[in-house]
Amino acid sequence: MATILVVDDDPRLVQFVGQHLEAHKHKCVKDLTGKKVLDLLEEHPVDLLVLDVMIPDCSGFEICRKIRSIPKHFSLPILFLSSMNGEEEVQHGLAQGADDYLGKPFQIEMLMRRIDMLLAQTPRNALNDPHTNQLSATGIKRVIQKHLNDKDSFSLIYAELCRISPFIKATSIDSREKAVRHFARALGVCAEEHQSEIYQIGHLGNGHFVVAVESNLAESFAQRANTLWEKHLPKLYSDLKLERQYQEALDNPAKAKVPILHAMFCIIAHSGPTPATPAELFESLNHLRQHALDGDGRGVYNDRRHSGCEVS
Repeated sequence: MATILVVDDDPRLVQFVGQHLEAHKHKCVKDLTGKKVLDLLEEHPVDLLVLDVMIPDCSGFEICRKIRSIPKHFSLPILFLSSMNGEEEVQHGLAQGADDYLGKPFQIEMLMRRIDMLLAQTPRNALNDPHTNQLSATGIKRVIQKHLNDKDSFSLIYAELCRISPFIKATSIDSREKAVRHFARALGVCAEEHQSEIYQIGHLGNGHFVVAVESNLAESFAQRANTLWEKHLPKLYSDLKLERQYQEALDNPAKAKVPILHAMFCIIAHSGPTPATPAELFESLNHLRQHALDGDGRGVYNDRRHSGCEVS
């Protein structure tokens, strides 16, 4: 059972949705004005917010931005339910940090399915990755959305353990897990050395991470992380009892049975006033990653052309 807050100025719609939520064994909290949303979030352990856009006393977009700027609540799943259902409005709503957008008129069965999907995708521990004790992909996206809503300037570093898939095939899942944990700790050491105030790391899966840091620290952070990792590789392979395979890979990389997990770091900077969404920033990182893979595919790649910044 989940507690769902429904905010809409149409009392019949709120009653209708509430009845169906309760029929699905959920608890429904109702607000017809939008004025009490933040207070209701404090009073109830809300698991999901269904929010109209056109509310007389305030804008649903504004409410969404406020929630995404409050650390205690910024992970709350938000579904817009609105008659403003044009492509531009939908994209704008998602850019404010919403997780889903359903237009009116709607079928109640579709709304229930969307709600069930969001609840399944965002359990209470969804922001944390159990393997690395870092943020999950959902968690780091929430952090990025908060920085965007607050108009902060920051950089994102995409950090990848190169050739992780063939490494798993040649070794084991346990070896992969240990390598990933070691890599996450190396990134944490860099954060301590650089005294980053906004440092956050998200594990996207396998050997893929995204780090948020101050833009003036990003390049030195990535360079230092790359250096630390290269120095740590012999110890990692020794701990995994792969010393011989490591030496073979150094001597003849093309014929190595176990590849060396070199690292790749791709950096983009975001200027605070520049409008952007997490999806756009991740797309920029992906473009830079593809460019890196066309070359050596390891080391540090820094590109500030995205998000209104200049190339470094």
